[in-house]
Amino acid sequence: MSRARLAVISFLASSVGIACGETSSTEPAVAANTVAKTPPTDTTKPPPSSFNLTGKALGVDAVAGQGNDTLHFTPIAGATVKLMRNVLVNGQATQVEAGQTTTSASGAYQFSNLAGGYYIVYVTPPTGSPYISNWSYVEGLAPAVDVNVFLWRSR
Repeated sequence: MSRARLAVISFLASSVGIACGETSSTEPAVAANTVAKTPPTDTTKPPPSSFNLTGKALGVDAVAGQGNDTLHFTPIAGATVKLMRNVLVNGQATQVEAGQTTTSASGAYQFSNLAGGYYIVYVTPPTGSPYISNWSYVEGLAPAVDVNVFLWRSR
């Protein structure tokens, strides 16, 4: 992974208060960035019976001529958002589709009344977009969770 991309990931992670490390060559080519703006106060409690998930699909660009520290975030309208729930089936971990939607003009998406638990949100930009698909991990451990998915510009 390039130093520039690591700098961007570290900046994004530090700006939202999450830890971040370098990915290995066997992991996805881009990093997932999960932002839970309303974390539970007591993580020893079981997940809520249901929760609402909101967020945005945002394209990430370094502003030309201003170095790697200056980022611009572009809302991605018309992106496909697919939500998969992580479950155990006969003792084997698998994913089950929990929903699919399309982002609004502001890049926003929403899923309501989801069963508490753990999910992966996949975002695929519309055809012709300069950005590549990405995903983020979702912990449905609070009544309302907000997760932005950052999509990187293709080379």
